[in-house]
Amino acid sequence: MTQPIDIEIFGRTYKVKGEKDAAYTRQLAAYVDEQMRAVAERSPSSASPLQIAVLTLLQISNELFETQDDLEQSSTTIQNKSEELMELLDASLSEGK
Repeated sequence: MTQPIDIEIFGRTYKVKGEKDAAYTRQLAAYVDEQMRAVAERSPSSASPLQIAVLTLLQISNELFETQDDLEQSSTTIQNKSEELMELLDASLSEGK
């Protein structure tokens, strides 16, 4: 993205410029807006936009950490299965000699 674009999050407009294309940046902004609105619905009416933003940030960070944990577990499982398959292949090739 070479030109700044306007995005709207939680009723406020921001001018942003990033490395990704405008459509991707708008998709991110829409996700953040959606999450902030969901948090606002569950929050007391006295919650400020800043409080809602911080709670949303914590929620999105939790999603990120859970995804990273899932990815790490999947990677470990794939590594273990690969090692098992290599051992079976080695054993099979050794028997054929």
